[in-house]
Amino acid sequence: MSSTLSADGSCERLPVPEAPSAPTRVLIVDAEQDVRELIGALLGEEGYVFAAAATAEQARELLQSSEFHLVLCDLKLSGRDGLWLLDRLRAEQPATAVIML
Repeated sequence: MSSTLSADGSCERLPVPEAPSAPTRVLIVDAEQDVRELIGALLGEEGYVFAAAATAEQARELLQSSEFHLVLCDLKLSGRDGLWLLDRLRAEQPATAVIML
C-alpha cells in the first residue's frame, strides 16, 4: 500500500498496482553500439527485458520473431532509417508503442 496526503492534511491509503506477470519487453534500435549498451544497461537495472538492433532491417527481423511492448528507435540509422521502421510497425504491429530518438 502507498499513501497520499489530502488537502485537509489527512492521510489516505491507495492501492499499489500489481506488477505485470511478465516483464516489459523493449527493443532498442540505434546504429551506435555505445548507445544500445547504455540504454540496455539502464533498462536491465529496472527489470526490463530488452534486445538491441543496429539497423532497421535487423529490428524488423527481431520484431517478426518476438513480441515487444516498446521500441526505442533512433531516426538516423545506416541503410533504412527509423521512419521506415516506424511505417512498418504502424502497418504490421499497431499496438506496439514506439519512441523515436
